[in-house]
Amino acid sequence: MNAECPICNITNAVLHSLQNRDILGVDCRQCGKFYITDEMNRDLSQKTKKDRFMVSSYIRECNLRRRNIPVICTTIDDEDEQILSGIFNIGWDTLVSEKFPHSIFERLDRTLINFSKRAQPSKWIKIRSEIDWVVAYAEDVDGWQFVMHQLQEDKLVEIDIVHSSIRITPKGWNRVADIERGIANLSYKQVFVAMWFDKDMDDVWEKGFKSAIEEESEIKALRVDLKEHNEKICDVIISEIRRSKFLVADFTGGRSGVYFEAGFAKALGIPVIFTCQKGKWEKELHFDTRQYNHIIWENSEDLKKKLKNRIRATIEMKT
Repeated sequence: MNAECPICNITNAVLHSLQNRDILGVDCRQCGKFYITDEMNRDLSQKTKKDRFMVSSYIRECNLRRRNIPVICTTIDDEDEQILSGIFNIGWDTLVSEKFPHSIFERLDRTLINFSKRAQPSKWIKIRSEIDWVVAYAEDVDGWQFVMHQLQEDKLVEIDIVHSSIRITPKGWNRVADIERGIANLSYKQVFVAMWFDKDMDDVWEKGFKSAIEEESEIKALRVDLKEHNEKICDVIISEIRRSKFLVADFTGGRSGVYFEAGFAKALGIPVIFTCQKGKWEKELHFDTRQYNHIIWENSEDLKKKLKNRIRATIEMKT
């Protein structure tokens, strides 16, 4: 059925229902392919134009980079289950708060990577007016022109206004290689888990964190108190965070070291997944980190399920 895309409202989107599920499949000229739950679809009237644009940009990026297809849901609780092979649930708030580039430097780099997925060296890329603005995370023509001007000023792209085309320059391709080398650094095969080393957390470590991270992958979970070493512990922590693919920061117990380790990883540009046990410790989360989208877990089984799905939805696990 041809209709409006529920996210960006572009016409001539192809819509279809997912058999036996309350989920709508969408193939949109602007966003690309995605799924959306019926509940989320009903809630879209309450979402701002800016938030819709941010979600549209993320979906388009997933399509360009050939990632799994997202199922857009209302809440974090909806992220717990992978519905079908090759697609994953992700909450609306997660997309808006965590997946959109918030600095101009990240925006330029991610735009260049997006272009590279549509191009070959020396070849021109045809730009389809407003439909392709989301490739550069641009909500309007001013945003598009700003990004294009900056990429051109940096000699990373050439622009053919007459034919509405761009071409990545040799310098631009070198920059793409540098970015991807940086991404390749995430091929490190360990995940640093910052957590409370209380005996009551041993079962949570084994059956929750460790199991969620290591199951079905070659990645190993690292808890620094279990690592053999002859160095100062602070030096070991910094060294191991630097060589980690991502970091899981669990704030159960309110340990100050976890705040430090999460902040250090964020400063290095290493992805951080925030978690905390439901109840007392959730209520005592510090104001500075409360804004992040925490996985709130009840027991080791609940943690494993939620963490595994969050990793699937937000971390590139290919090594």
